[in-house]
Amino acid sequence: MSDTIQHTHSHVDTLCALAAAMNDDELAVMISIAEGLTRGRTVYGKLQINHPTRNWDREATEEARDLAVYLTAHLLRRQRRERD
Repeated sequence: MSDTIQHTHSHVDTLCALAAAMNDDELAVMISIAEGLTRGRTVYGKLQINHPTRNWDREATEEARDLAVYLTAHLLRRQRRERD
């Protein structure tokens, strides 16, 4: 682990305990989320939930809207491939 990452051992212990009870698919989901957080930290810096300039409601709405676009485009592409 990087020396610059600050965390409490209770969070690490809780995460390890939860992971120990998960199956391979559940662990794959958690790993994917953790990898996304790592990529985000590289681009945007450390996640700071209480950062004063972040508007989580607005950002979540924008991300949900984007997700709807991506999913619909994916589904339409798959339908077109199956049809052709």
